[in-house]
Amino acid sequence: MLRALADLFGTLSRSGHLVLDDPALAAEHFAFLVMGADVDRGMFVPAILDRAAVEARAAAGAAVFLRAYTPA
Repeated sequence: MLRALADLFGTLSRSGHLVLDDPALAAEHFAFLVMGADVDRGMFVPAILDRAAVEARAAAGAAVFLRAYTPA
């Protein structure tokens, strides 16, 4: 998944839609902003995840990513 995201982010960077130097690092940032907390919860605190909360955290993570990588 990270390789596919890095390829996509590299393409978006070359087209001017994102500003980044390292597509692979941007892919890691995106993946962990979007799903990192829930992966941790799933591994260390067995619980049923609330779909709405997962979606809200994913949307918030994507928004943070876009604030960091969208051209000014």
